[in-house]
Amino acid sequence: AQIINLLKSLKKDGMSFMLITHDLAVLSEIADKIGIMYGGHMVEFGSSEQIYKNPKHPYTRGLLESIPTLKGNPPKYIKGIPPSLLDAPTQCRFLERCPLAVEKCKELPPKFKTATGYVRCWLYEDEK
Repeated sequence: AQIINLLKSLKKDGMSFMLITHDLAVLSEIADKIGIMYGGHMVEFGSSEQIYKNPKHPYTRGLLESIPTLKGNPPKYIKGIPPSLLDAPTQCRFLERCPLAVEKCKELPPKFKTATGYVRCWLYEDEK
């Protein structure tokens, strides 16, 4: 708690910093902007509010659904295993685990701009 309070104080004083964490609860308290990484790529970047309220990338959605809730809803886990980065795929890195995958996902997607950031997913190709 002391570290979180220190980070909040530094933020209040105008300092910017990058926090790398798996703890989404901590991020929700202190981050203005969030970048979601998967398989060595940033798959989504946006405001904290956008990431939590309207996640775009299927991995971001799955990540948020895997968090236990106070309502008692059981967490949903992302099936499969992440790709090896020693022999990284040239396609979308989330392809093998993605419930929304389409044929075009066999190509590595570029970044598509969103209202508050960007998403690296072919599902948003038409929103450019």
